[in-house]
Amino acid sequence: MTLEGEGGVPLVRRTVGAGSLLGLPALMGNLPYSLTAVALAGAEVSFVTQDVFRRLMMSEPKLALMVVQVLAAEVHSARTVISESRTHRGRSLRRKDAALGLTEANR
Repeated sequence: MTLEGEGGVPLVRRTVGAGSLLGLPALMGNLPYSLTAVALAGAEVSFVTQDVFRRLMMSEPKLALMVVQVLAAEVHSARTVISESRTHRGRSLRRKDAALGLTEANR
C-alpha cells in the first residue's frame, strides 16, 4: 500500500498479507480511501458495504475488537511517520542553516 505526498512522491509504503483489512478508516469514517493498493501476486479481494460491515461488527465482538486493534496500529504508524518526518525535516533545515552560516542569533 502506498500513500502519496506532494507531486506523487510516496510517503509510506507497506506490504500487507493475506487476511488484511484495507480501508478501515475510510469505511468507519465514511471518508474517501487515501491509499493505493497494488497486488504483487495473485490476490482475492472482497468488498463489503458500510452497512454490512457495521452489522457484522455489532454481531461479532471478535471482529469489532480486531478492527479497533487494526485502527490503533494505523494511528500509531501514522504518528510514527509524522514524528520521523518532522525529525528528518528539522535535521535538514539545521544542515541548510549551518551551510549558510545561520544561527539562532542571526536568523
